[in-house]
Amino acid sequence: RAELDRFEYDKAIEAFSKACELDQDNVWAWNNLGYTELQLKQYDQAVEHLTEATSKKDAQGFMFNTLGTALEQLDRLDAARAAYEQGGKLGSKVAMQSRQRLEGVTSIAIAKQLEMSEPSATGGTYDINEDSDDSGSADDAGSAESSDHSTM
Repeated sequence: RAELDRFEYDKAIEAFSKACELDQDNVWAWNNLGYTELQLKQYDQAVEHLTEATSKKDAQGFMFNTLGTALEQLDRLDAARAAYEQGGKLGSKVAMQSRQRLEGVTSIAIAKQLEMSEPSATGGTYDINEDSDDSGSADDAGSAESSDHSTM
């Protein structure tokens, strides 16, 4: 966890991988491993490990939001929608907002191409941990997700 807080992603991956080996039922270790890989844009690995995290009985709604974000980066929008919906069912308002944002979207590949060729065309960036709800609940608040998702 400390490595993740210090943005030492390689050390964080090593620590979380070891934690997963030691306790394959540790939902937090799997989630943290996938989240770290998402930060490194290692989307395939992130999906694999976040899928493992969300398959555990103690999975929380925001974990499905993180999985949806990784799937979205791979342009796997139907799977992302399903992850967001599951997160919403578990109480994550952010996951439901993410699901609504994808309504009617068939691909994000074009948006990514525009973003690369004309950065100003997008008008901003999208933070996976951003939240418009000021309730401060740990499963939905962006700052809480970025810190609480990595609790072990």
